[in-house]
Amino acid sequence: LRAEREAREAPLSIYQAVSKALEIERLMVECKFYTVVNSDAPEFEHIAKRLITLTNAHIRKLEQEVGSVVDLGESALKESPPPPSP
Repeated sequence: LRAEREAREAPLSIYQAVSKALEIERLMVECKFYTVVNSDAPEFEHIAKRLITLTNAHIRKLEQEVGSVVDLGESALKESPPPPSP
């Protein structure tokens, strides 16, 4: 809840937003988020494996994005997106 409050009070820069997304997705893979739950449903294992694959692919995209944001220099670190609409 603290992170949500902080995000609402001070908008994130593009770099901070992408870095936070990368951190969250890496943690989901590292803690085996998609394999903690078990089910007898035959499609469950397929879906869990697919989510792992897609999350890993998204992590790679985020890593590339972090690199391109860093390449933008100081402006990427300082500029914040507009606040969300209510």
